[in-house]
Amino acid sequence: MIGNAHFGIELTGAAHSLWTYTVKATGLTHHIAPPTFEVDGVEIPAQLTDIELVEQPRRLVNGVIETIYAGRFVADAALRLEMTFRVGEHSPVVRFHYRLKSETPRALTKVTGTDRLRYLGFVLGTAEATGLDACTEVRLSEFDDAIHSFRLTEHAVPERAFEHGLALMGPILVAEGGGHAHLVAYEHGSQVPDAFVHFVLHPNHAVVLESVKGAYHAGRVVSRHEPYETLWLQFAAVVGDTDAMAAAYRAFVLNDLSL
Repeated sequence: MIGNAHFGIELTGAAHSLWTYTVKATGLTHHIAPPTFEVDGVEIPAQLTDIELVEQPRRLVNGVIETIYAGRFVADAALRLEMTFRVGEHSPVVRFHYRLKSETPRALTKVTGTDRLRYLGFVLGTAEATGLDACTEVRLSEFDDAIHSFRLTEHAVPERAFEHGLALMGPILVAEGGGHAHLVAYEHGSQVPDAFVHFVLHPNHAVVLESVKGAYHAGRVVSRHEPYETLWLQFAAVVGDTDAMAAAYRAFVLNDLSL
């Protein structure tokens, strides 16, 4: 099983839940929806079967454990998805990315002229909570004219943002409610407001992370020897509030993020 004393991950391969993240202290489970790729003009979600361990977990130079699994697409048997998870011994943050492969050469396409890549989906909050106590977008590359430099900024996300389906650049989204705090993030350094990736909000606190541009070029070949790799993503949940998550996340950045 992937995880540590804080959480456990179970691979399910389902259309609505590629894998689950469970907080061991409380049993709270988040369902992480699979990525969706446009292959040869058809959008195909990574609903998987025949999921198996690619190689035995290994300890990286920074002490983090890396585990790689792979499964076959239900909708297209020639496609396979590799899932790489990195977990620190004491951190609630899991760092992960996906690798798309094909038994025969295929092409990533852009029928609409823009990227057609969805990285993940999930629901903020808990099943017991009717709403969130707070939701915050954290930006790492916002230019401040007063100091003529980039700096971190935090922006409260109101309930109406979910109701109206707004998009947020992030790259970090944090929420608290029901006695837990939750975090999702992606690793890309584009400058606000020039988004390459964004979080699309939906009613009932559903969130989808999608590519905006630059993830791949139209016609990008995917094969067994030329896999397509997504950017790195992060997910975490802790018992407590946003401050508890901030402390855990700072420790993750310091100890587990970089090799």
